[in-house]
Amino acid sequence: MTNRSPALFPAPVEALRPPFHWSFEPDRRYGTNRSGHHRDIHSFPQREAILQENIQHLELEELKRQVLEDCNADLECQRLATQAREAQCLQQEAREAIAKRLDRQRLLKRKEKELQVAKLVTSLL
Repeated sequence: MTNRSPALFPAPVEALRPPFHWSFEPDRRYGTNRSGHHRDIHSFPQREAILQENIQHLELEELKRQVLEDCNADLECQRLATQAREAQCLQQEAREAIAKRLDRQRLLKRKEKELQVAKLVTSLL
């Protein structure tokens, strides 16, 4: 075998020809679009499959987004319910505190009246 430089000895013409399945002529597997370019009509099922996959992916992402939104809504509902319970407890505590203060004020008024009566009795004696 001799050592041949590619620049000095180009490849034979047969090696430069495309393989037999490379054809620049349309055959029955190919159609022509409006601009006259050839298109492989067998690629449509593949494109449709890719499109279906993309649609399913988008639907899945939308479902995931909706599930996350539902989870967030549930958490918000739980937070609001907890807040409402806490508010009810605070309201009950406030009512009890007001009632206790009113009872003390009534007791104070009663004791003041008793003291006035006792002073009047003492002054009459």
